[in-house]
Amino acid sequence: MTTLGQVSLDGFVKRTVAYLSASFPAEVNAQGLDIAGLEVLTHEGVAGARYYNVVNETDVVRFVECMLLLGRRFDDDENYAWARETLRRTDLTGVAKMDLIDEYRIFALDQAR
Repeated sequence: MTTLGQVSLDGFVKRTVAYLSASFPAEVNAQGLDIAGLEVLTHEGVAGARYYNVVNETDVVRFVECMLLLGRRFDDDENYAWARETLRRTDLTGVAKMDLIDEYRIFALDQAR
């Protein structure tokens, strides 16, 4: 797996912005985010993910995706305490943390809607 320390941050940001724009246009538009706003979100996501030891490129993208879909500070939001608890676990890798968060998002949150 490739960590962000091994790839160009600028390239990562461009790929992430393109992914978010293509995959979540309604959410991007609803939040009034342009390219610059998505770049800021991605940079914030890199720092936030690193804090929780989520460092693999794919997992950082998933962290930024959560920021877009659940809220920029989803990791501090009481509505998503389950995510905060998962991210704070020291017995899990970054991959495992994001897998658990994705599973919860897909199965619990989507079924509740």
